[in-house]
Amino acid sequence: MANLEFEPARALAEEIVQDSAKKSSRPMLGTQLKLALTARAAESGRPFDEKQLGFGSFAHFVSRCPGLVLARRPGGGDFLVMPKGKASLHRLAVTRQRDRIRREFWFAFLSFPQSGIRRVYDGIGDRIIYEEDTKLVGSNPIIEPFSKEEQLRWRKEFVATLESEPKEQIERALGAGNPFREFALTVRRRPQLYQAWNAIVFDKVRSAVEKWAKENSVPEEYWLESDSLGVGARSDREEIYELLDRLPLERILDLRIPLRWLLEARKSPKGETKEGG
Repeated sequence: MANLEFEPARALAEEIVQDSAKKSSRPMLGTQLKLALTARAAESGRPFDEKQLGFGSFAHFVSRCPGLVLARRPGGGDFLVMPKGKASLHRLAVTRQRDRIRREFWFAFLSFPQSGIRRVYDGIGDRIIYEEDTKLVGSNPIIEPFSKEEQLRWRKEFVATLESEPKEQIERALGAGNPFREFALTVRRRPQLYQAWNAIVFDKVRSAVEKWAKENSVPEEYWLESDSLGVGARSDREEIYELLDRLPLERILDLRIPLRWLLEARKSPKGETKEGG
């Protein structure tokens, strides 16, 4: 089957990014764009492969699309894409690409609801409280976490955008006895898919937290953390985040390893701690 030629591929890529910009106030990740472009091209009966068009990488292909702007992220990793002329999105790409949702808010919104437990934000103590839902509701804003059913739907929607080989395998994972665990294990074997999936989850969680914060007058600096390190600089905190980013949520919730040991194991050439354990 003949590969999609550059001009229709370029037009399709620009259309996808334009549509994304209309729905979201944030730039699109390169991995997200490639997945969407590959899926849309396959639907048209013409597969897309940038290397068949003479490009050494997908970023090189995007850089040749006149209607798109590519922004590199500090420290490497995936790049960001936005429509040309969207100055507000470009500012977001520069100023927010290292933002992180505070762990307390991340887990409060993403961990599955628990029967009989209510989650509220205590603005005075700047903390999230898990309390029995039989208690009288006070003035603290309530956090409604994403349901298990909704999070399963996210995964099914993600799989629907994939091509046949990984799609069939991940669909089988979603039909397993523990679909969340099997999905995470299957997607992690494919770094590009795993990165794209994490970006999708982050976008959904951030949108929900942002909406909740505006409705409850919670300032952005309370729920969002911004890493102000310079390009290429790496802190212990950043390395810990990077390690945790590689773990599925189900594994993180069960984590009992002291973070100091985890960091030392990361820095050791053979994964050994200073004590040799």
